[in-house]
Amino acid sequence: MVEASSPEMLRYLFDRAGESVTPQTYTALLRTYSRYGNAEIVRYLLDRGADVNHRSQEKMPTPLCEAARHGHEAVVDMLLDAGADPSLTTTPRAAAASGGSLAIVRKLLARGAQQKADKPPLALWKALRVEHTAMVRLLLSSLDPDQPVDTLAKLMMRKKLSEARLESMLELAPGVPVGWWPAEHVGEEMDWGRYFPGLRNETQKISMLRWLLEEPEVPKDSGDVLDLPPFVLVPHLPDSF
Repeated sequence: MVEASSPEMLRYLFDRAGESVTPQTYTALLRTYSRYGNAEIVRYLLDRGADVNHRSQEKMPTPLCEAARHGHEAVVDMLLDAGADPSLTTTPRAAAASGGSLAIVRKLLARGAQQKADKPPLALWKALRVEHTAMVRLLLSSLDPDQPVDTLAKLMMRKKLSEARLESMLELAPGVPVGWWPAEHVGEEMDWGRYFPGLRNETQKISMLRWLLEEPEVPKDSGDVLDLPPFVLVPHLPDSF
């Protein structure tokens, strides 16, 4: 990996190594220098054709993610102006939230970053986990009211907050609707395969929902539930949430 502190040093290192420099070379370096917050080299790489939205692997963070996570506001501005897509993945927003920068999250939202409420609201979870109250409120206010957060995502979020002893955040986290009951709502459109691919039928889903709700008793009209506790099926909630 070529490392330099200035565009001049970068050119010198390329010349000394005798490497053939292509736009792909600049693209490969863009994520690294975005993470470092070196605005001068980021500008140099962009001017020479670096692809601002390139990812060599699907889950690899973009340059925008790296700059947002490390709080490099000037580099975030530069990348957005160069066409970086704030909604290419969920991670730019989540990265900025985990880094604690309200200013960067506001920039991403202003540039059209979408809160995909039908999937785990990862940025919101990151803000809750670091107990950043102002960030939580900002992200909640940006959710599309016509796309409410999936009830399963709400349950998982609250379960993980409870397990992490973050009681101070529970009152800010999205709540489960009053009167909601697992047996009545297990058929709702929930992304079971994403969270719990091992659950095979509605009985198991009801049992898992009851565990998430920590309900001590089974109501008479709820149908059969598993005799085994849910954690035998799924030992813990997904760490990626």
